[in-house]
Amino acid sequence: YKNTIKPSISQEALNNDVIKFYEYWKNKYLKVSKVDSTRYYIKADSTGGDSKAITNSEAMGYGMIIMSLMAGYDRDAKKYFDGLLKMYKAFPSSNNKFLMQWQINSSEKNNT
Repeated sequence: YKNTIKPSISQEALNNDVIKFYEYWKNKYLKVSKVDSTRYYIKADSTGGDSKAITNSEAMGYGMIIMSLMAGYDRDAKKYFDGLLKMYKAFPSSNNKFLMQWQINSSEKNNT
């Protein structure tokens, strides 16, 4: 973008660095649900609350944004995004049906 700071390395090198880290991140944190193989979650473990948590709403939201941004590179990004969305929809908040509950535990049962 105009008037922004950009490292003085080639765009190709920047793109390669992003791809390399994305692949590392995806392999480490993107996980398939043990209950439904069409659902995905971002491994985040417990951040307080349920000690058996495998993910939380914040990790899921960031994962969905990352998949959207990487769709031009990763032909499976839409599948992963849709699977993250399916997981989000399976665990609505008891306070607001448009939000995801804070954490999902390892049994993948709704805590509400």
